[in-house]
Amino acid sequence: MMGPGLEGRQNLNLTEGQLYHPKNACKLFLAFMIEKSKGREKEASDFFPLQEHAPDVAAFYNGKRWKKRNPDYVRNILRYYAGATDLLNELKGR
Repeated sequence: MMGPGLEGRQNLNLTEGQLYHPKNACKLFLAFMIEKSKGREKEASDFFPLQEHAPDVAAFYNGKRWKKRNPDYVRNILRYYAGATDLLNELKGR
């Protein structure tokens, strides 16, 4: 791990092993977006809500060649987001 990912992890005081917990992985994703956006024209908040900015997130997070490397990224991230939202709503209802 290096660059914005490492900086985000260190700022969160997380070990690499702690990143396997979904809650910590979400924190690191947000920290990565914040660290990577430093000194750039876009702020991390410009990419949210995720549903409206998924292609922008894909390009920012994975680089401008994301479509070649992972053409399903946008569809997958929206599917994962919907699944996580459903799970959180289900847990709230218990």
